[in-house]
Amino acid sequence: MKHESLRDLATRRGLWIGCAVEPAQLHDDPACREIVTREFNCITAENCMKFDALQPERGVFTFDVADRLLDFAAEHGMAVRGHTLVWHNALPAWLKERPLGRAEALDLLQQHIETVVTHFKGRLPWWDVVNEVIDDGFPGYRLKHNLWYRAIGEDYLELAFRWAHAADPASLLFYNDYDLQSGEQKFGRTLEMIRMLQARHAPLHGLGFQFHTMPPDAPSQEAFLARLQRVRDDLGLVAHLTEIDINLSAALDPGELEQQAEVYRSILAAAMASGNCPVFITWGVCDKYTWVRRFTEGRRDHPLLFDKNYQAKPAYYALCDLLRSQAG
Repeated sequence: MKHESLRDLATRRGLWIGCAVEPAQLHDDPACREIVTREFNCITAENCMKFDALQPERGVFTFDVADRLLDFAAEHGMAVRGHTLVWHNALPAWLKERPLGRAEALDLLQQHIETVVTHFKGRLPWWDVVNEVIDDGFPGYRLKHNLWYRAIGEDYLELAFRWAHAADPASLLFYNDYDLQSGEQKFGRTLEMIRMLQARHAPLHGLGFQFHTMPPDAPSQEAFLARLQRVRDDLGLVAHLTEIDINLSAALDPGELEQQAEVYRSILAAAMASGNCPVFITWGVCDKYTWVRRFTEGRRDHPLLFDKNYQAKPAYYALCDLLRSQAG
């Protein structure tokens, strides 16, 4: 009997299940490409749609790499999630070489968002418009005093959503951040910011939960479900799981793979029960390419559904078993 892929099971259940990937991985690594096309029905642009990739020189836009990713997705019947229009990282050197005045900053940001979203119009059902602006290193979780905040003020948030919506009214627009699954203070501050944007009638449609965590720090299925329901009931928004990786110790202690599998299973179970979370995306295809080793200086590793040798892990089978049991 043929094994049903994760993609087959999710599609039958009406879910989008995907991964972040680089076009070079798809082009240069046949094993990686085979996993992506077999197991996922959507992908996220890991880096090739960020500001520095799309506008490396002022006023000079380079879409060729991102377009290759979209061509691959279209060829294989996959949706693509746009990531990201406004972030304090991945900015080109020319943008940071001197302080910007308000008028110049507004013009640069508007031009970037309108040019990028217009180029991809009709091809991206979802955009991470604003990424990671809650400052969890500052008391009260204020807005990050990033380049755009310093030059424009907090209204750059509202304007970013307005410009993106005007360029492609059909795309659903998201605020995306990490640690929203557990920390009450950061989650509460995020809801407060979103309510402020809603009061100003900004076209914001959803909240992205990145979900970078470790098994001991992950919320229970019930606790996370309650959080998704708050997004639905308090804000009237959809939620997406956008950058999931469940990090383990580099040495891979006994029992960690099973703990990881249970976290993955509980996340998906909560998403399915919530009624407002149809997208489940891991931040990477397999452990070979994970950013976690570099970010943690080798202390953490093994965060994804497939290992460094492209073999499915217990977490993969836990998701398949859950979807199989829930398929109607």
